[in-house]
Amino acid sequence: TAHFCSVVLTPYFLLRMNALRNRMSALRQHCLRSRRCHSRLATCENGWSVEDCGGEEAAGERRFRFFDASGAESSAWHELPLQLSSSDIAVTFVNEIPLHTRAKMEIATGEEGNPIWQDRKKGKLRFYAYGDSPFNYGCAPQTWEDPEVLVDGNKFPGDNDPLDVVELGDTPVGVGE
Repeated sequence: TAHFCSVVLTPYFLLRMNALRNRMSALRQHCLRSRRCHSRLATCENGWSVEDCGGEEAAGERRFRFFDASGAESSAWHELPLQLSSSDIAVTFVNEIPLHTRAKMEIATGEEGNPIWQDRKKGKLRFYAYGDSPFNYGCAPQTWEDPEVLVDGNKFPGDNDPLDVVELGDTPVGVGE
């Protein structure tokens, strides 16, 4: 099932999103791999699917890869549409961290195909220290927060990742859905 987060898109937000989308063209990668994963987790209404591809089992790591409607491995970050149509006010949401979990999962921006994997710090898998996530946490595809740019009124630069999205429902959404 595809999950979408409805937000009100202000003119400033739309301009910012267009600027971010334009910057993404420099980072685009198209990934095709021949190997398949062992467990299909979900198939969205647009034909995309996410599969649990395992990872370094000894480290407890998992990787979630995305496949388009033709079955080719694809990047949810670069190739899923931000909006289903130009008149749509809903933004596509890719969930990275399900509600009530602690593993710090994120899109691997530097890895081919941009799978979702558990983040590491100093070689160790990262978990939220404050407890379980109180919401579904993910990102909007085809966006990027530029670390070189300070947005008006903001003292912090972008984090070099897709734009963060929080889904405030009461049902956990699976990784990659």
